[in-house]
Amino acid sequence: MSKILSIFQKNNITISWLSIFVGYRLKIINKDDISLFAEIYLSEHENCNYLISELILDNSGSDEILKKIIKKELNRIPAENEDKWIFEKRKWRFGLLVKVKSEKPKIIDLLHHIADIYVKFGYPDDMENLIYYLPPTDGYDPSKHTQNENYERLIRLFDNFLKKEREILSNQK
Repeated sequence: MSKILSIFQKNNITISWLSIFVGYRLKIINKDDISLFAEIYLSEHENCNYLISELILDNSGSDEILKKIIKKELNRIPAENEDKWIFEKRKWRFGLLVKVKSEKPKIIDLLHHIADIYVKFGYPDDMENLIYYLPPTDGYDPSKHTQNENYERLIRLFDNFLKKEREILSNQK
């Protein structure tokens, strides 16, 4: 299983065909990841939609096949501003953040990766306190602390953020 997909499994976060579609549209996963997910899905479910096997046999039409699968499951494809889409996008943000952390980069590199994900996901408000170049909004004064103390604070905030996100995302089915 690809690293990003295994992150969901390890964190008890349900991944659906809509999750896969959103991840593909966000260019986080590719057609090979979709085929891999389809293989796993087929091995775990009986009487599956024939479209799923098409994702394994010929992934050149992955986008259209995914649309058909989602339409069959949900009767329509949610718009990007709808809660379902936003929630799936949030799963991918969490997945990328966990993936980056698991690579154990230097602290400054981790902070740069977090900032890149912040940008990629449209500057979400709930991540502002994690971004090293933004002023703190909680009354913390970085000038009264060493650079290492400031970095450690950001990492603690990041760890707390991931913990809260994991709880929210794993409780939604």
